[in-house]
Amino acid sequence: MDFGKGNVMKKKLFAVLMVLIMCSTCFTACTDNNEGQRGLSSYQYDDAGKYTPGGAALTSAVNNLDIDWVSGEIEIVYHDERTIVFSETSNREEDEQLAMRYWLDGDTLRIKFAESGNWNFGDLHKTLTVMLPADLVLNELEIDTVSANLKAHRIAAKRADMDTVSGWIDIEEAAVSQSFNADTTSGDITAMFAGSLGELEIDTVSGKTQISVDQLGEFEINSTSGAVSLSAANAPASGEIGTVSGDVELILPETAEFTVEINTVSGEFDSEFSLAKNGDRYSCGSGACRYEVETTSGNISFRLQ
Repeated sequence: MDFGKGNVMKKKLFAVLMVLIMCSTCFTACTDNNEGQRGLSSYQYDDAGKYTPGGAALTSAVNNLDIDWVSGEIEIVYHDERTIVFSETSNREEDEQLAMRYWLDGDTLRIKFAESGNWNFGDLHKTLTVMLPADLVLNELEIDTVSANLKAHRIAAKRADMDTVSGWIDIEEAAVSQSFNADTTSGDITAMFAGSLGELEIDTVSGKTQISVDQLGEFEINSTSGAVSLSAANAPASGEIGTVSGDVELILPETAEFTVEINTVSGEFDSEFSLAKNGDRYSCGSGACRYEVETTSGNISFRLQ
C-alpha cells in the first residue's frame, strides 16, 4: 500500500455515492404508463423464460448462489439435510407474476424476486429463506437487494459480494476464505468472520460498519455518515479506512506491529498503543503492517484487543 495519496479516499467515496444513487434510481424509479397509472417499477433481467415460479428443494450440485431481491428480508440458514431448500413468505396475497423465480443455471442457482417485467410492487414485502447443507462451501455468493435486509446465521464461501440500497446486512458467522465485498446505502453492516479472510472491502453511505475477524490479509473500508469499527484478532498485513462524518475504531492485538498514516479534518487521534511519531506517520514495533486512515469530521482510535 502506498502512502501519501492525498484525497484519493474522498474521491472514492464520492464515486461510490454517485453510483449507488444511480443504481437506486434505476431500480425504484416510478414511471407513467399509457393510462397515466403511477407506481410501476421496472424489474427486468436476462433469460427470464428460463426461470421457474415458486420455491423448491434441490438435490443437484450447486457451487454458486446468486440472489436478487427487491423488498423484505433474506435469511440464510444451514441444515443437516443434503438438499438446498428455498421458499418465500409475503405480507399480502400476490399475483403469480409477483411470485419468486429460480433457475439452476449449470451449478449456479439464481433466485429472483418476481417475474421479469414492469410491476407495481407497492407495499409488497417478502421474506426469502434459503437453507443450505451444513458442509456446503460456495465458490461465489452474490446478493443484490433494493430495500431488503440480509440476515445470515452463517455463510460459507470462497467469495461473497453483497449490495443493498436501503437495507442492513447482519452476518453472525462468516467463513469466507478469499474475498468479502459489501455496499450499502442507508443500511448498517455487521459481520463476524471466523478463520482466515484474504480481502475485505466495504462501502457504506449513511450506515455504520462493525466488523470482527480472526485473520485478515488486507482491507479497504469507505464510509459516508457512518462510523467504522474493525476488530482483528491478528493484525492485518495492510489496509485503508476513509470516512466522512464518521469515527474510526481499529482494534488490534497487543502484539501488533504496524505503521499508520493518519489524515483527519476536524477529528482527533488517540491510541492505546505506544507509538513513535514522524509527521503524519505513526509506528508501533517493527512497523511491518501498513495502514492508512483518513477522516473528515471523524475521530480515529487505535484500541488494544
